[in-house]
Amino acid sequence: MEATPAVGVEAAYQHYWLKNLRSSAIYSYAAVNNTNLAAITTYNHATYTGTNLIWNPYGTLNVGAEFLYGWTMLQNGLKANAPRIQLSAKYSFVKTDPDR
Repeated sequence: MEATPAVGVEAAYQHYWLKNLRSSAIYSYAAVNNTNLAAITTYNHATYTGTNLIWNPYGTLNVGAEFLYGWTMLQNGLKANAPRIQLSAKYSFVKTDPDR
């Protein structure tokens, strides 16, 4: 057995447009330096990006939308992608005061 060299990076940025409106941008990349013995369907590298808009209309209620896009390449050069849109709502029963 031998360890396979790999690298991965990830970055994210969050921006508050208003006190109750925020966005995030996310990027990640991962790559594996496979040996010649790896199957041709083995994972080689991939990228993942996302951006969202989250609104806090009242208290601990947050609603938002997010666009996600990822793609991957296998050892044999085949590529695939996956664009998605996601809607969400979250309510926290634990109350916090963001101004403290």
